[in-house]
Parts: sequence; structure tokens; C-alpha cells
Amino acid sequence: MGYNILAMLSIIRRRSLRTKIIAWSFVPTAIILIAVALTTLNAYQRVTENLVIDRNKKLTDLLARQLSREMTEDIDLITLVARNLDFYANNPGAQQIILGRVNDIVNLRIGESGQAYIIDGSGRLIYHSDSKLIGRDFSGQIVVQRILSGSIGTIRTLETGAFRTRDSGNREIIATYSVISGTSLVFVVEESWDELIRSSQRDRQFLVLLLALGIVVPVLVVAVGVRRITNPIADLISAAQEMAGGNFDRRISASTGDEIEDLAEQFNLMAQQLQASYTNLEQRVVERTKEIEIVNAIGLTISSTLNLDTVLQSIHDHVSRLMGLPDFFYIASYKPESQKVFFEFYLEKGAVVTQLQGQSMDKGGLLGWIIDTGQSLVIHDFNRDKHNLPVDPLFTHKTIVNWQGSWVGIPLKLQDRVTGVISVQSFRPYAFTERHIQMFSAIANQAAVAIENARLYERARQLAVMEERNRLARDLHDSVTQSLYGVTLYAEAAARLLASGMVEVATEHLYELRNTAQEALREMRLLIFELRPPLLQKDGLVAALEARLETVEGRAGLETEFKVSLQDQLPPEVEEGLYRIAQEALNNTLRHAQASRIAVLLHQDQDNVSLQIKDDGVGFDPILAREKGGLGLCGMEERAAQLCSSLIIDSKPGEGTCIRIVIPCSGYRNN
Repeated sequence: MGYNILAMLSIIRRRSLRTKIIAWSFVPTAIILIAVALTTLNAYQRVTENLVIDRNKKLTDLLARQLSREMTEDIDLITLVARNLDFYANNPGAQQIILGRVNDIVNLRIGESGQAYIIDGSGRLIYHSDSKLIGRDFSGQIVVQRILSGSIGTIRTLETGAFRTRDSGNREIIATYSVISGTSLVFVVEESWDELIRSSQRDRQFLVLLLALGIVVPVLVVAVGVRRITNPIADLISAAQEMAGGNFDRRISASTGDEIEDLAEQFNLMAQQLQASYTNLEQRVVERTKEIEIVNAIGLTISSTLNLDTVLQSIHDHVSRLMGLPDFFYIASYKPESQKVFFEFYLEKGAVVTQLQGQSMDKGGLLGWIIDTGQSLVIHDFNRDKHNLPVDPLFTHKTIVNWQGSWVGIPLKLQDRVTGVISVQSFRPYAFTERHIQMFSAIANQAAVAIENARLYERARQLAVMEERNRLARDLHDSVTQSLYGVTLYAEAAARLLASGMVEVATEHLYELRNTAQEALREMRLLIFELRPPLLQKDGLVAALEARLETVEGRAGLETEFKVSLQDQLPPEVEEGLYRIAQEALNNTLRHAQASRIAVLLHQDQDNVSLQIKDDGVGFDPILAREKGGLGLCGMEERAAQLCSSLIIDSKPGEGTCIRIVIPCSGYRNN
């Protein structure tokens, strides 16, 4: 029983709220009703049994008394019968007298399902409802045995009694007995128990029906009531699920007039607030996405160009995209060595303020405060806050003498060093939100890097120009200037010899003068070619080699030959390495080989790429050249090693020179 209750409670825990309410509100009542019904039925059954038994005892005693009164005249006959049953069994007249007397009384009281009989002290039948049984010995019957066992001494001492038992046909009966007064005979009545309590059975069925109604009706009432309670809750659950799916327009109604209705109202209020929050969140996501796009765009601009004007204009354009075209916008750099602020970029409504852009001013006022503290400064209403801040000398400019509104200054920082200020100004007070300030700070961080990169690039470019000028000066001094100086010496010597009449010697000096002038011309052409924009990055290796041979070697009077057989485009780093090796080899031929013919062969097959430069010049000793460190051999060998190859030099004095490099295709293809 305990296990069943625990199992039922476990099932209730896993059911819906409706089931739980019905179960917890009804189960205790049902248990009590069943217990009361079972107790009532049990008590009713016991009372009914006692009443039936008591009634039958009284009825049997009454019949026995009535028999005693009615049979007083025949008392002698009855006594004789009791003493001599054989006489009674063989004497029909005596039987008729007793049967007539007893039947008149018994048939009025005993129903069709019952039987009555009279026994003597030995259990023999004196009378029976079924006359055929008269005279038989009933001492073996259970009823007779229990009656006779209750007598003490004689039958006359036996008291009226009743008991429930089963007859020989296994029917449940009630047997009542009483001694016929003035005799030694016992009057016994047997009646069917089911017949006696038949009327009470109907009462018991009616009681069971009432019990069932007492259980079913409350269940129905509770179920209807619980449905009225749980339906709004089910609607609430469904609405919550829809809201979890993104439907914030869902609303519920519950006109219950109790806490459920209050809960529905609170749910609708929550849904309304969530809808507003979600809309606001979507707007913030859009704004944040726009801000990220602006920052990324600025970063892309920074990475794609090193032109300072382009970077500054891009920053202004993105600020305008964020908040609309500002009334004033400027970016100022700070030069600590001079304690001055230089306006790199200054716009009024998108137009350049020529009076200020490119100008400088002493550090002071608002800009000075930002530079000194490294902190941003926001003025939401200049008219209201100007007395609490230092006045910037910039505000004396005629375009902003009566300037009012809001102003933001953000420091440009590289690490902990302030390199300038970016400022956005508006005629409207409170024009800048916290989101604007955050975005300006992000833009300022990007701008600081961009401006510094542009400056470094410009400085590097100037240094490169200066270095190139110095290199050209050295090359001019080492080659062309010396050649021209030699031309001058040969010309003066030839003039003196001609004046002295030494024509043959003067002619030799003029030949030397011509050769020296041609060498100077070749050097000048080589320098001019190197000053031109390189064709390698623009048109590739083949075009660059063709242009070099045509412009330098061809114009220097050398016979050139260029053969190309490439199967596919070479990687840029391979083309760069091959070109630099070819350039150095051609320079050596032009300057030192005294060649009349030069051939360049660029070939590619399935396995290798090869470059060969061959001339018919004077040649040289490669071992001796490496020891002296001349002719740029070390540089060419280093470049060949970078290309996973080696430099092959075939040259002897007086036999010309052949330089060859072979690069495996697998090397650069894997890379």
C-alpha cells in the first residue's frame, strides 16, 4: 500500500499543473470518502446481521410460544409421540393432527425459501415442512448438532438462540431455535441469509452509488475549475515560447479577476518592454555595425595609402558619415621641440580654411590642455561652460568670433606620447553623444597611426632621394667625372702635340680621347637608365631585360641578342632575383669586358628555369676576382642562393665570359 502511494505521488510530480491540482485537492478527499464508506458499509452490514438474527430469534420464540398454546389440547399426544416415534411414524392420524396444528401456524410466518421443523432430544424429526422427512434422524445435521450441543442436561434447559451457518447444500443460512414450552421438543427455523438481507442489499448499492457520486461530482467540479485556472497559464506558456522565438507582439488576456489576471497584465507589460528593448537593441546593432565599418574603412585607407592628405580627407569623410557634416573639423599636430601646434587639416562645413590650414600657433588654451594632460575634452555648451575653461587663441578667428555650440577635442597618441589633436565642432549645443565621443576616440587612435606612418614614409622617401643623389654623385665622380677629366687631359695633350708637329702621337691621343668619351657616354646612359621608373614591377622580367639591352648596351654600340622561351609566368621574387643578377652581369660587361657582342638567353623547361649572359670580351679570372672582392660576384652569388640555386661563372682572360644560373621549378612552385 505504501509503495503504491509513493508511486502515485511520483506520477503526480511528473504530470501537468492541472493534474497536480486535481490530484492534490481530490486524492485526500477521495481517501477519506472511501474510508468512511467502507466503515459505514461494514457497520451497516454488522447492524443488519444483528437485526436479522435478533428478529428471527424473537419470531422463532414467538412461534414456539404460539405452538405451545395452540397445541395444549394435544399435549398428551405430543408427549406420547416424543416418547414413541415408531408409533408416530406408523400412525397417520397422529401425524395429521400435529401437521395440521403446526402448518397453520408456521406457514403464516415462514417464507418459501425457509423451512421449519421440530426435533426431539435425540435429533429425530417430529415435524418438517416437507412431510416426507418426518421421522428421520437429523442428529448428523450441523444445525441440529449445534442446537443439541448447547443443551445442559435436558432439552427443557435450552434457551432460544440463532446463528449463521451453511446447510447441506452449502447455502448460507440463519438458523433460529426455541424449546416448545411444556415439551422436550425444539422448534427450528432455517431461512436463506441472502433472502433475508435482499432489501438491505439495495440500500447498500444505493450507498455505493452515493459514494461514487461523491467522488465523480467533485472531480468534475474541480476539473472545470482547474481548467479555468490553468488555461490562462497554458496561454502564458505558449506566449512565452513564441516570445522566445522572437515574436514580441504576442499578448494574452485573462479576465479571471484574480492573481492570474495580474500575471497576464505583467506579462503583457514585460512583452511590451522587451519589444522596445529589442527594437532599441536592433538600432544599437545597426549603429555599432556602422561604427565598426567606419573604423575598418579608416584602417583600410591607412593600409592602402601613405599619402597624408588622402588619409586626413578620409578621416573627415568618415566623421561626416557618422554624425553628418561638422561645422568645423581640424587635425593639428604637435611639435614639442618648438612648442607649437601645426594645423595639418582645417575645414569649415567641408571647405578648406586657407587662413589656418598649414599654419601653426603656440601651444595654449584648450589644445594646450589636451596636449599636456593627454585627456579628451568635451564642451556640450560653449556659452555655458566657457568661463570654466581656458580660451583657445583659435577662437579669435573672424569666422568663429561669436561661435556657440559644442566642441570635442581628442588627443592623438602614440603609446604615451601626444602627437596632436583631432577636433570636431558644431553650432548646436549638446550635438555629441557618448557614442560619438567613443567613435571619435577610436578614429583618433587610427588617425595617430596613419599620420605617423605618412610622416615616416615622407621622411624615408626624402632620405631615399638624398641617398640616391649621393650615390649618383659618387657614381658620376667615380666614372663620368673621371672620364671627362681624362678627355680633357687627352685633348690638351693632343693640342700641344699638334702644335709641336707631332701628328702621329697626337692622333693616338685623339683615339684615346674618343674611347674615353665613349666610355663616359656609356656610363651616363647606364645612370640615366637606372633613374627611370623600373619596368620590372610594371611589365615583368622579359620587358625589363629587353628595355635594358636596347637602351644601354644597344646605344653603347654593342651587338645584342636576346632569346626567350618561357612556359608560364614566373613568381615576382624569382623575376626580381634574375633581373638583379642580369643587371650586375651586364654592368660588368659594359664597364670591364670591352666586348662587342653580348647574348642573353632566358629558358624554361619542365624542371628548371635558366638565365645565361655571354659576351666576347677580355674575360677574367673568377678566383682572383673573388679574392679581390670585385665585379659584384658576391652579390650575385647571394641572390642565386636566395633562389635555391648557384651561380656558374665560366671565364678566362682573353676568352670572354659566360654567367649562368639554373633554378629548379619545384623550389619556387612549392613555396
